[in-house]
Amino acid sequence: MSQTGWVLVCLAVAAVCGLLYLSLSDSIMNTERAAHPDWPWDRIEKHEVWIGMTEEQAELSVGQTLDKNRTITVNGVREQWVYDTHDTAIVSALLGAFSGYLYFEDGVLVSIQTGY
Repeated sequence: MSQTGWVLVCLAVAAVCGLLYLSLSDSIMNTERAAHPDWPWDRIEKHEVWIGMTEEQAELSVGQTLDKNRTITVNGVREQWVYDTHDTAIVSALLGAFSGYLYFEDGVLVSIQTGY
């Protein structure tokens, strides 16, 4: 298969995975909305990220990352969540997904890094 063919296959698989994620996320979103009615659901549903959001809110808003880097210090736990790799940047751009890095300290988002 040509390189173009593989790219089209990858895009099709990504689209199907996206649809499956959306149907699962609706069920999860309804459960979480009932458990946390005071959360900013308008922002979560728009897939926004903001300083001060929790790890749980971030997962609901932009999805789970496959790459987390954790640092444990005397002052607490810091994590870097990676949503931007060379392998997924094109698919992320096409699907309008978040692309960048989220930095958490003790479960709260303290920094956002994007490529633009």
